[in-house]
Order: sequence, then structure tokens, then C-alpha cells
Amino acid sequence: MGKLLEVDNLYKNYTHTNNKQVIQAINGVSFTLSEGECLGVIGESGCGKSTLAKLLMALEKPSSGTIRFEGELIDKAIKKDVLLFRKKCQMIFQNPFDTFDPRNSVKNILTTALKIHGIGNSFDERVKICKDILEKSGMKPAEDFLCRYPHELSGGQLQRISILRAMLLEPRLIIADEPVSMLDVSVRAEIINMLQSIIKKSNSGMVFISHDIATTRYISTVIAVMYLGQIVEIGLTDDIIRNPQHPYTKILLSNCMSVNPLEKNNRMTIYGEPPAPSGLKEGCYFASRCYKAHCDCKTNSPAMVKIEHNHYVKCLFLNNSE
Repeated sequence: MGKLLEVDNLYKNYTHTNNKQVIQAINGVSFTLSEGECLGVIGESGCGKSTLAKLLMALEKPSSGTIRFEGELIDKAIKKDVLLFRKKCQMIFQNPFDTFDPRNSVKNILTTALKIHGIGNSFDERVKICKDILEKSGMKPAEDFLCRYPHELSGGQLQRISILRAMLLEPRLIIADEPVSMLDVSVRAEIINMLQSIIKKSNSGMVFISHDIATTRYISTVIAVMYLGQIVEIGLTDDIIRNPQHPYTKILLSNCMSVNPLEKNNRMTIYGEPPAPSGLKEGCYFASRCYKAHCDCKTNSPAMVKIEHNHYVKCLFLNNSE
């Protein structure tokens, strides 16, 4: 499998307009995504997941660090051919009702995407392409859905349209930012299976951002755990779930409900709030809330350590007892 996305030492800072404080949203994030992989990014609200998504889509520029897509720096790829980059990299947003112009029908929404990227030789041909993909996805009769407007569709139906619009362009990379969090549980599995099917059929890649660990576990091949703008643990999904090493990961997983009602789960409590993302100093960012914290944790910044094949953790005291 070839490397699709390479992120190296990525930082993103914002400066508050009133007091000029520097807000550190992303702090040294690095990872690699290969073809056919889905990277799940989990963490509390405010940990930087959505900011990371915007950086990967080049909707915002990093303060420092690099992002390479198919071996090329994304800023160079955009300067060379912005339409091609947008065609290859598609984003699925959290709220499907905010994704589309309510004045446009589904037909206009889908055919416009095809027209912009030069797919189809005529309007009729583009409509046929849209009908085919709707039918294949189970939205039948297609003509009925093409004539509707966003407010005439349910959240699940509209999110499927959002995914289908991305599929029409045959992207190499999909950034899915909380794509099922606003949907009913009854339709979540269908949407997740739809996303998985895209990755398998096209051998593309996906970054799946969520706070829902159970959903992320189901769809992802690799999981990255974020805390206050940093990746504190990353590895194959099974390794992270079965053998979590960072205290923060252990706490998150202990509070994740199991599908087995007989499984014993000793829930761990996390106290306090994350530090403000401004004026962050040396030391482990999780130290003030960590049950294993030592005095060294407040002064020494932990490095990312490899503990086994493709499993990395950022913690000073991995060998400490529970």
C-alpha cells in the first residue's frame, strides 16, 4: 500500500484579537495514512480534531509543519491545480443540513459538483450519472429524490446525499468530521457501512473524526487519540482497544459501553478540565488530570515512544503499575 497522506510535526496557532493571547490548537501532530486505511481520530470536544480536519483539507494553513498528499506538499498541489486537489480530497461535515444551499434541489446539488469538475458531457448525462449512483445506494426511485430540496429529506437521507456527492468525484482522500453524530442510531450503521464500502472499492483513504469510540472502533483500521492538540497514542485499532497504554486512552475506553452486557467494565473517572490552550508550557499536558502523574510530568515533555509494531505512546511512565 502506498502512502496517501503524510503529516509531519503539524502546528496551528490562533491569536486572540482582544488580548493577543496565542491559542495553541494543534501541537506537533504527525501521522501517515496509507491507501485503503481509515484513521480514526478520537478525543474530548475541544482537543483539536476539527482544526486538524480543516488543515488536512487546506481550508486553513498550518503555523508550521508539513502535509503531503500523494507525496506532494498540499500547498504546491493547490497552486498547481486547485480543482484537481478538491476533486481528490473531499470532506463530509457533521451537520448535513448546513452542508447544502436550501434553495437548490438534490439534482442541482449533484449535477453542479459534476459540472465543476468536468464530469459528463451534457446536463442529461450528468443527471443519468446521479440517478445511477442514487439507485445503487438504495435511494429509489432516484427521480423522486432528485426533485427534493434539503428540507424535504431526513438527516440520514441528506447525509447519504452528502456522501454520494463525494463519491461522484471518486476522491482519493475523505475527511469525515463527526459524520454520524447528528443522526439517529438507526441510520448510523448504514452510513458507516457506506463509508467503508467507498474505501474498500476505491482503495482510497479516510480520516474519520469522532468522539464516539464504539463507532470509530468499528470503521477504523488505525486509531489516534488526541488530547489538547497532541496525539498521545496511535496504533492499529485492535492494539489500541485491547492494549491501551496512555492513561487518557485507558480512561476513554473504560467509559465506552460494550456490546456485551455481561462484560465487566471498571469505569475510570477523569477529574478537572483540560488546561486552557493558551500559554501552554513544558511538561505533559495531561499531568494535571492524570492518575499516574509524577512531579517530572509537570516539567518534562514526553516523547512519542514505540512500544510495539505500529503502536506509539507519549507518556513518561509507561511501565508504572495501574
